[in-house]
Amino acid sequence: MKTYGVAIVGAGNVAKAHLMAVRATEHAETVALGTRSLARGQAWAAEQELDCPIYSDLSELLANDEVDIVIL
Repeated sequence: MKTYGVAIVGAGNVAKAHLMAVRATEHAETVALGTRSLARGQAWAAEQELDCPIYSDLSELLANDEVDIVIL
């Protein structure tokens, strides 16, 4: 079965719940993070031990070929 690439938009408390759900899903992997502040996104990703590209521009995030699903 295919593993779906998930992009999470936001880097706050709700995003943490989304990340936990993606991590608990067998055929899903977080492949991108979208946030208005790259510095905040980088800090949040480090806290969550998340290794993926971070975007402050939604159109660039959506252009990532690995993204199949976007969670807002």
